[in-house]
Amino acid sequence: ASTVMGFSNTHISGAGIGELGDVLIQPASGQPWSAATQDFAAPLDRASEQARPGYYAVRLPKIGVRVELTSTRTVAYHRYSFSKPGQAQALVDVQHVIRFLDGPRVVDADVRVDAKTGEISGRYRVRNWADRETAFVLKSDHQSASVTTLAAKPGEKAPRYLLNFNL
Repeated sequence: ASTVMGFSNTHISGAGIGELGDVLIQPASGQPWSAATQDFAAPLDRASEQARPGYYAVRLPKIGVRVELTSTRTVAYHRYSFSKPGQAQALVDVQHVIRFLDGPRVVDADVRVDAKTGEISGRYRVRNWADRETAFVLKSDHQSASVTTLAAKPGEKAPRYLLNFNL
């Protein structure tokens, strides 16, 4: 079965290598993960996939989520529909990029979590196929009940967060 690590908003393909894959988000229904979780990947249901210009949708049955993605020229929209009422989680991985070189590629990051609004914003620099800087703001229509900063792996410069929601 095919698995998905999460969803990010930027990709390059056809240039000879993969690149970008910035700010990975992986949602889950319930609370299947903890700060000790190492693998957030989940199988996807290929039969449920819908893809057309400007829209993508898929079900992740193991973690109980239907994902829908769309965008404008400058903004990406994610909609997650959770199969289990009550609690939900989201991994927000600022360290993640699609890479063709070994090792962490983020060389500098400044990320803030606003506890009042639940907004995560920041910028980071990546050295990969091209050196680049990316800025982002993540907003949710539900305030997170808690945010856990996950432990960094050796060489990592950007954070990963586990957000818990009471829906």
